[in-house]
Amino acid sequence: VDGGDDEMAAGDIDAGFLNKFSRQNAALGAEVTMKMTKMRAAVVGCSGVAVEVVKNLVLQGLGGVTLIDAKPAQMRDLGANFFLSEADVGKPLGPTLAPKFKELNPFCDIKAADALTPELLSQHGVLLICEDMPLPELLKWNALCRDAQPKAIAFVFVHTGGAFGSVFVDFGSAHVVSDPNGQQPIVRLVEGVESAPEALVRVTVPDGQAPGSLPEGSYVEFSDVKGCDGLASHREAAPIGEMVNGWKTTTKPSDPVNTLRIGDTTGFPPYIGGGLMTEKKVGRLHPFKSFAEALKDPGVPFDSMVGTDMINFGSELQVHLALHAALA
Repeated sequence: VDGGDDEMAAGDIDAGFLNKFSRQNAALGAEVTMKMTKMRAAVVGCSGVAVEVVKNLVLQGLGGVTLIDAKPAQMRDLGANFFLSEADVGKPLGPTLAPKFKELNPFCDIKAADALTPELLSQHGVLLICEDMPLPELLKWNALCRDAQPKAIAFVFVHTGGAFGSVFVDFGSAHVVSDPNGQQPIVRLVEGVESAPEALVRVTVPDGQAPGSLPEGSYVEFSDVKGCDGLASHREAAPIGEMVNGWKTTTKPSDPVNTLRIGDTTGFPPYIGGGLMTEKKVGRLHPFKSFAEALKDPGVPFDSMVGTDMINFGSELQVHLALHAALA
């Protein structure tokens, strides 16, 4: 009987969860939402920025949040922290805010802690620092996040200083991006497949699909092709080494429009007709700089660094120097 009750409760929770986040599932996908439900974030400092970020994470269904801020709330905090009232002045921020966030989403496990420790950090997948901290401390926590096993812990540092602000993000040196643009995979109708070492594939754009070509080095997979047996089941290595069902594409300057090249098809029977070619999104390595590396080499605005001012080009680097000086 107890087991049945537990199953019933679990079913109710699942149904309630799916109903609560149905719109988010439609926008971001159920896979993203489910990954968020298994993620825990440690938040150091309950500043105005932190409260806004945590509010959004809780509403989006994050699995858990630990608020790390034992400082007593001050009257000036009411100007930036919309969860506080005059009755909260003098109370520790973390324990005071935790039950208020819980009201937004009962599925989210929200706790408060007095201090950040390596043991506490290891229980989370994200560390978000939203208060000023000595530079050596920031570097230490960033290094611990990058060295975490079996996977790096995401490190985010947010600094606000008057009219200027800065956000640093580090997902580690082995971060993999599985979908670079979030768009639906491109689909094309197959019109012909050559029998050649670098086979030319002719395609057309089906109704409802936007015109355009695949980026160089994309991967595609085939379905419903008549003839050319083995085309749909072909496997090869993706950029991160895993074997995927599909073909890596290439092009040549002399190739006609609506064509691309795949690998060797000389071992397959001739192409007869029909078929679909669908873009296959595969994981690609996207390493991040450490905080120490980014302080020394922040990159070039609008290239490897976020650009914010197209008129006063390079002002981003001046702000970066000011931030470095403020942290030192």
